Amino acid sequence: MSKAIIFLADGMADEPLVELNGKTPVEAAHTPAMDAIAAAGASGTFLTLPDGLPTSSDVANMSVLGFRPELNYPGRGPIEAVSQGIELKENDIAWRCNLVTVSPEGVLLDYSAGHIDNAISTRIMEMLQLEFGSGKVSFYPGVSYRNLLVLHGEKFSYRIDYHKPDSSQGIPVSELGLIPLSPEAEYTVRFLNELSARVHDFLAECPVKSEATDIWPWSPGRRPDITAFSELYPGRTGAIISAVDVVKGIGKCTGMEVIDVPGATGFIDTNYEGKVAAALEAIKRHDLVYLHVEAVPTWVISS
Repeated sequence: MSKAIIFLADGMADEPLVELNGKTPVEAAHTPAMDAIAAAGASGTFLTLPDGLPTSSDVANMSVLGFRPELNYPGRGPIEAVSQGIELKENDIAWRCNLVTVSPEGVLLDYSAGHIDNAISTRIMEMLQLEFGSGKVSFYPGVSYRNLLVLHGEKFSYRIDYHKPDSSQGIPVSELGLIPLSPEAEYTVRFLNELSARVHDFLAECPVKSEATDIWPWSPGRRPDITAFSELYPGRTGAIISAVDVVKGIGKCTGMEVIDVPGATGFIDTNYEGKVAAALEAIKRHDLVYLHVEAVPTWVISS
């Protein structure tokens, strides 16, 4: 029975840069290992973002693994909630909740609040829970700017259109509001708008200093129901190695082994060597290992 490791270099494509004479970092890098793999193997493209779904990492990673998000995509919030071990009840709606930076003029400056330190973001989310947590809403810390907000109760709806913060930098917040897609969703939008305004005022006076000025709720949904890995690939087992909740959540939702690597952060300070070692060990007991890496530096693709 054959085995495979999928090395997913998330976001490696990048953009052409003036300082690289119009080349992307990958085009400019010396890549003998990648060149050898390409020469000895097969190359191609496939659609990871089906029409009608967000241009988002959760959709793309589900597609690569064969989970067909066009049939059962639950939203990023619920996937990350599963990763964190948050038990969503029937009427709960989980939202991804970024900590972001908005200028005094009302322009979204940074979707990550300066890639806020994990310890600081955790403290801020804990304070938000103490200040605003109730029978209607809960705040949960995640990793850095990647946090969660859960709404409780049948009055709330997830049928809401939203703007991804990482695709909206430099745009006035007034142009990026939540849009209800049903009459029932109007209450949810009002509730979140009022809550976000109160959080903005709270963060302005927060004793924990950071670049976070606001929260950004997006990609909502209810408890996930994704096809299990064992059902999709009978007789096979799989493992996922990642630093981010959205990818680990896909693994947990589908019954794959999720392997945590000490020092894995999802940023340029991550433990690259530890993730590779974990993948080589995991392939000994699994048929498929999905090694997900963000912030791929040129020394990784050049080696």
